[in-house]
Amino acid sequence: MAQFAYKARKRTGEVVEGSLEGADRSAALAQIERLPSIVARKRAIAAQYRQLLCDTPVTFQERSPGVESSEWLVTVLLPRGMDRDQVMRSMEIDAIETRPVFSCAHHMPMYAVPLHLPVAEQISRRGISLPSYPQLTEDEVMRVSRSLRAAIDRAA
Repeated sequence: MAQFAYKARKRTGEVVEGSLEGADRSAALAQIERLPSIVARKRAIAAQYRQLLCDTPVTFQERSPGVESSEWLVTVLLPRGMDRDQVMRSMEIDAIETRPVFSCAHHMPMYAVPLHLPVAEQISRRGISLPSYPQLTEDEVMRVSRSLRAAIDRAA
């Protein structure tokens, strides 16, 4: 039977290598078989967020013509100057977990370099990833959207 090799980098910067065998390989194959239905659900969740939040000041990532996204993460950019962390804390009070869209690599200790990358830094300050796991229901997407609207109103 073929081995599934992998190479990964830990947060410390250490590179680890290995292979999936036995139960791990079976679990990976089961996920691969489910991938089309998972991606379809992720796309439906993203479409619902776009519809529910279309009249808010958040910005969704624009797709280039001919590009189809897996919508693996549903991220929004808050308006310039809005306190992202305050919005996230407000949503946390509503028992909704969000994440910053990303941290700039050049600000991480293991990759730190004295660069100023204004576009990346601005996206990092304004971006929020919303819940988008495939089992999320339509009602839960509506609840997340209501919470985000209220958090934006409080932060404005």
